[in-house]
Amino acid sequence: MLSTKNQKYLAISLGVTFLIWLIPFLLGKNIAVFKDDLFYIVLTVLLVMVSIYRVVYTQEKTLRITWILFLISSFAMLVAQHMWSFDELILDVKPFPSYADIAFLIGYLSWIPFFGMFIKPMKKYISKKIVIIAIVVSGAIIIPNLIILIQSAAGAFTIENTLLSAYPIIDGIVFFPVTIGMMLFFKGKTNFFPSLMFFAMISQLIADVIFEIDSANGTYYSGSLADLFFYIPFILFMFGTYDLSALEKKQNVNVKNT
Repeated sequence: MLSTKNQKYLAISLGVTFLIWLIPFLLGKNIAVFKDDLFYIVLTVLLVMVSIYRVVYTQEKTLRITWILFLISSFAMLVAQHMWSFDELILDVKPFPSYADIAFLIGYLSWIPFFGMFIKPMKKYISKKIVIIAIVVSGAIIIPNLIILIQSAAGAFTIENTLLSAYPIIDGIVFFPVTIGMMLFFKGKTNFFPSLMFFAMISQLIADVIFEIDSANGTYYSGSLADLFFYIPFILFMFGTYDLSALEKKQNVNVKNT
């Protein structure tokens, strides 16, 4: 009953988030930018609060370390978004590339050990086939972005084009454990809400790719299409973090009395 109720809250949250993106987007760029910067502050503050809650209520030592890593990522995103909003709204300067990217990179890099440790308790279910599929998926994300980075600006590795490729490349690394987690979910081995942590990365990857393309073309602005996909991971992360269920789903074992 509680799980069904939380699923309804999740659906409502995603619907409201879509409207929060859509309405300002339709009203114009200036409104979209202003709303976007403020909404990110709300999202990051909430995510940090939920992450602290998860750390406090996690008893097992290794699992607590896992969630501390996610808290570090969440706090880094909070700092990054405040710096981005300050640059854009107060100083009226271009927020990318900027010092905010240092915090963003800390947040992204923290996902690598987090997802690795998050999926580790499920290793008994991880077959060689699953590992190979995860490697292929990860490579399919990393290799094209490495090629783009090498070819961009005729090999001149500027801060901007390096960062534009860096975020999807890190996503690609993260997608190794994430792909494993998603496959285990579809095999019925993991619970719904903890598995949202994996599915959040699909939207994150889409957002980073759109951001990469739009920024390279000079068409990105805060509140544009990329940000819709940036919002979604925050929502999924919050629900996946707030739910205290174990990642592994308990298997029903029928005991026959003889």
